[in-house]
Amino acid sequence: LVGYTNSGKSQLLASLTNALPKISPRPYTTTEPMIGTMNYKGVSAQIVDLPAIGSKDFDVGLLHTADLILIIVSKLEDYFSIDKQLERASSKRLLVVTHADLLDTDELRKLDAQLRSKRLNYILVSGKTKAGIQELKDKIFQNMNIIRVYTKEPGKPVSVIPIVRPAGSTVKDIAESIYKGFSKQITETRLTGPSGKFSNQRIGLDHVLKDKDILEFKTR
Repeated sequence: LVGYTNSGKSQLLASLTNALPKISPRPYTTTEPMIGTMNYKGVSAQIVDLPAIGSKDFDVGLLHTADLILIIVSKLEDYFSIDKQLERASSKRLLVVTHADLLDTDELRKLDAQLRSKRLNYILVSGKTKAGIQELKDKIFQNMNIIRVYTKEPGKPVSVIPIVRPAGSTVKDIAESIYKGFSKQITETRLTGPSGKFSNQRIGLDHVLKDKDILEFKTR
């Protein structure tokens, strides 16, 4: 989470995760990175609230390891100045406009139209009323470019906890993420899910998977 002081970052962290950050109208309340975990449909995503831009504690270097940068602003003009300061950060970005609860219907409509015209990847939320928070979680997941793959043993139920991998991962990638060398022990793989043509389809190790696929491995 990146933004200027009093943009609503800490409130947003509290709304998205299990973290309990200090929330205060005083400027520069966050003096070190605050970490929380967002649980979303089987995925545990780490969200880090950085000290505000302009404070002595802000470290742009931390952004280089992020899968997604959420730029938090309370007014649109802040986005463009923040975006310039993040030129060297290559991660994908999502603009989050906070304090939507302070705008009336007409103001929200105009702001939404303005954001659309600039073709920005954005969402309007309110950390205080929680408006838009579920939609924000959806967008975070979509922008992280990952897939959830579930496994099952023959004759047993599908696993509850998915294996999370980058989009474009293959069956071999999933097998090797279970433990190194596992793919060499597989004699047959059965697939049920979005990337298959039918349920219980037999596939090879180079098959590219999609979100919510279910794999059943048979081994030597």
